[in-house]
Amino acid sequence: MKNNIFNVLQRLEKEYDVSITNEMKESATYGILAMRQTLNETVTMRTTRDGFKDTGWYPLSLKTMMDLCYTPLSNDLHEKLMENIEKDSQLFLSQGFLTEEHYEQSEIPTIDNPESLPRDERAHPKVSKSATRECPLT
Repeated sequence: MKNNIFNVLQRLEKEYDVSITNEMKESATYGILAMRQTLNETVTMRTTRDGFKDTGWYPLSLKTMMDLCYTPLSNDLHEKLMENIEKDSQLFLSQGFLTEEHYEQSEIPTIDNPESLPRDERAHPKVSKSATRECPLT
């Protein structure tokens, strides 16, 4: 493996017409090998599976997702979101976004968290305003 990395560095050196000292190649080689070893030891099937479970993505758990929102949700708001989740999901799937007006019609309030970025900095202007909400569920 070390020789392969060293050979790639030599090929890149010629391709880009740059000079890389043997010391730099050695350092880069050991850095790449260290990163590879670290990833092999930390990014495992177990850590990936646990990450999906801990965030509510698999198995799907809307409660877990909502519990991870920056702003704690009241029981009433939680119930309101759950009442609307199927309708909101279908609307999102059909048009690709939800509007502030939609949330207002569903009586889901905007929650501004003082620890969040200002609303106009949370998402690219072309992204739906629903992306700026604290707890997007769809």
